[in-house]
Amino acid sequence: MRRLCCRVRLGGLPAAFIALVVLLVGCGGTSGTDPLVFHVEGFNGDGLNQADAVGPTGAQVDVVQKLSCQFTQTEINAVFANHEGLDIHLKGFSLHVNDSRVGLGDFTGPLTGTIKGGRCLVQTDKTCAIDDECAQGTNVGTCTHQLTTITGIVLFDFAAKAQVAGQPQVWGQALSVTITFFASDVNQSFQTSGGYLVTFVDKCSSTSTGA
Repeated sequence: MRRLCCRVRLGGLPAAFIALVVLLVGCGGTSGTDPLVFHVEGFNGDGLNQADAVGPTGAQVDVVQKLSCQFTQTEINAVFANHEGLDIHLKGFSLHVNDSRVGLGDFTGPLTGTIKGGRCLVQTDKTCAIDDECAQGTNVGTCTHQLTTITGIVLFDFAAKAQVAGQPQVWGQALSVTITFFASDVNQSFQTSGGYLVTFVDKCSSTSTGA
């Protein structure tokens, strides 16, 4: 379920910024929303076998089920960054459609996955937030951070699609939604949110308006 992607490094950043990261990460602060520690980098639909078109900034969501067209739930992948040394574990997520005309209440569901923290390049089992924590003798060392992708998160199930199917006045419009993720490490809880655009359509109808 988890795929690791591009490397992020704190080494070489200004000393003041590194000191701020150490303060936030090393002291176990109570604020769980600071993007310097944990945040969602973006979304995509890579590798998902589904009828709906899901991209980095928005999705076209078919809400009218017809025998002539493939009809599936809408899934999305989310890409996360963890800039502390400890691993962060996802606990759940919520979806809020920012337009009451759609008729969908906030959805909250479970979500699991581990967002890996920093690891020393040479001592690969050692956790780290900055390069200095990987020092060996006179060598400063290198701390690396990697993005983690959690795949197949269900945004709209069949019940939600059926609800929107009864609201044709909102079809064909790019509507904003907010996706919030909840997580924790051994010391504190976190949450991070990302904005996304959704266009509900009747894909099989020639009169449907796309995003």
